[in-house]
Amino acid sequence: MRIESSLSGFLPAQRLNKLQIAKDLAKSFRGIEEVNAPSRNKLRITVSDREQANKIAACELFLREYHVYIPSREVEVAGVVTEPYLSCVDIKSLGAGGFKNRAVPAVQVIDVRQMNRVSSDGTKKTSDSYRVTFSGSALPDYLVIGKLRLPVRLYVPSVMHCTKCQQIGHTETYCCNKPRCSKCGEQHQEGPCSTEQKCTCCGEAPHDLSSCPRFIKRGNISCDPFNSDHGDLMQKC
Repeated sequence: MRIESSLSGFLPAQRLNKLQIAKDLAKSFRGIEEVNAPSRNKLRITVSDREQANKIAACELFLREYHVYIPSREVEVAGVVTEPYLSCVDIKSLGAGGFKNRAVPAVQVIDVRQMNRVSSDGTKKTSDSYRVTFSGSALPDYLVIGKLRLPVRLYVPSVMHCTKCQQIGHTETYCCNKPRCSKCGEQHQEGPCSTEQKCTCCGEAPHDLSSCPRFIKRGNISCDPFNSDHGDLMQKC
């Protein structure tokens, strides 16, 4: 990420107090690895924790006086790799993102999480799939570990469903809507519900959420980041 002195009209940029900024960063944020000064009015900060980088970029202490940003080339994209004998450590320490076009340079693996699968009895078990986060905005074609090239497919987050308001697009943790009955989908006090049961997502005859046409449509839209219908189906607080 970068911190630059703010510009006022056509006045020259003021010199940064690099020592003070470095002290403020070290005092307020963890994971600061390096603070470099490529020029008199610019700092380049390397942070090991992505969440901390986002917090620095939103910190009022710096935003009042400086231009703080994360360069676009340092964005990230997530993919899924499936292989039974992999481990998170191997992928993170040995892996890189490769492309079919060998002229395109490999990209760094930023983060790895082993994914879960739901068994027939409803319990969660670890799977052979890994969510791999790569640097850059282009999804690599392969995960390259030594001479091994494993195909990468786009990671599509599961559709969120709130058990409080029965809507899709968020979870109970972040819900600020009024509770709704899980049987009829209406707002009424807790207790036995005498209303005929229906799907709280689409309002039709009761069925599993995974087979609900509205839920499936939301999942299909999630697969297409350029689809303009996201807002139509995502229920926000």
